[in-house]
Amino acid sequence: MNGLHDKLRVELGEKKLLLVLDDAWNEDRSKWLTLQNHLPYGAKGSKMLVTTRSFRVANTMAKASHKLSGLGEEESLTLLMRMAGKEEHEWKNHNLENIAKGILKKCGGVPLAIMTIVGLLSSRFSEREWSTLLDEDFSRIEQEEGDIMPTLKISYDFLPSHVKQCFAYCCLFPKDYRLDPNELVRLWMAQGFILKSSTTSRKTLHDVGGKEYFMELASRSFFQDFERDGHGNITQCKMHDLMHDLAIMVAGGSCTTIINCSGASQEDIPKEVRHVSLIDIKSCNLEDLGPNQRIIRSLLFIDEVVMSLFPPQMYISSSRDISSSKDISSFRNLRALRFHGLAKGDVLRSIGKLKHLRSLDLSWSKELRSLPNSIGKLLNLETLILYGCEKLEILPREVTKLANLRHLDMRRCDSLTCMPWGIGNLTNLEVLRGFRVEERGKWNAARMNELRRLTGLKN
Repeated sequence: MNGLHDKLRVELGEKKLLLVLDDAWNEDRSKWLTLQNHLPYGAKGSKMLVTTRSFRVANTMAKASHKLSGLGEEESLTLLMRMAGKEEHEWKNHNLENIAKGILKKCGGVPLAIMTIVGLLSSRFSEREWSTLLDEDFSRIEQEEGDIMPTLKISYDFLPSHVKQCFAYCCLFPKDYRLDPNELVRLWMAQGFILKSSTTSRKTLHDVGGKEYFMELASRSFFQDFERDGHGNITQCKMHDLMHDLAIMVAGGSCTTIINCSGASQEDIPKEVRHVSLIDIKSCNLEDLGPNQRIIRSLLFIDEVVMSLFPPQMYISSSRDISSSKDISSFRNLRALRFHGLAKGDVLRSIGKLKHLRSLDLSWSKELRSLPNSIGKLLNLETLILYGCEKLEILPREVTKLANLRHLDMRRCDSLTCMPWGIGNLTNLEVLRGFRVEERGKWNAARMNELRRLTGLKN
């Protein structure tokens, strides 16, 4: 991190600044002092603002703190009714107002809880339905003052069963992480979470089923802070911290996050774990994950700090040294593998044994020069992402055997000069990014006319 500190010092110089640390949880004063020592920048008058849900953190940071109150009763009622699409004349001086106030008592004036409850009320139009919700569901909530988790749990309980597991899966990403809806859908599909109806083909499962699941969660305020493209499509979003806590709670032991690979004891990893994410880990031996390897279905390496958020002059590339004294084939039931920043490809040598693998993401593996020929044995593979693999020189011919491949991304693979001949065999391909036209004289390179056979490609 010293390189980042040096660049921060250059960028900030003697500017007057306001540093905001949102939702802090670390109660160790020595850690805060270390941070303070690394931030001696800024002109006189610079300030630091810290928000937290922990009184201990507030007392550790400063002698005096300001406690924020929730919304008052009238403000809460106005917000609820406005978001539920109710005009004032529809609820003022009617029993609907009293019912709403009863529900709002369980929200503690927290806007997120109110917005989540609206997701339930908006599909219930009559006074009777609202009353039933209050009497049969909210009246049974037992909660301590200031605890709104039971209220949020009610909204989760009303989700369709097949959408619940999609929501729980999101806890694998760290708090405040910018989620890509398309990546979420691909991961959900890899796990078989998205149900195929009699009218939905596998080809439309992503566009129809997956997006419906995502929008179901988005419309109920399980996601927020949406970013959209020029066509209005959601390209990024976040989960509120409380929603992230809820996802962890409902996931139970099926999902786990590891911060320190070498420091994690096997007792720390639940026996029933199926999905594992490793956050900001630069070095890891896969044996440290213990005997659970054969039942793990997701293995995701994730950077908590998304460097693309920083100005280009502050970007610091990183790589991961992932090793295994055996080979990756011990993860025999793996369906999704996300190896961002892989330093060397040795760990992939037996990847062809992962017969159930459906999603393989090797983005930003800048030292990766080739893929093993055994990749052609991944007959269930649907997604292959090689974005930013700058030194990747060649794709093995065996890639053309991946009959179920639907998404192939080779953007920013600057050393890749051509595609293997036979790419036209991938007739299920829907998304092809970074296609390379053949070099003149390369007999084994793909030609543009092969793309004519890929009738499922989207614009």
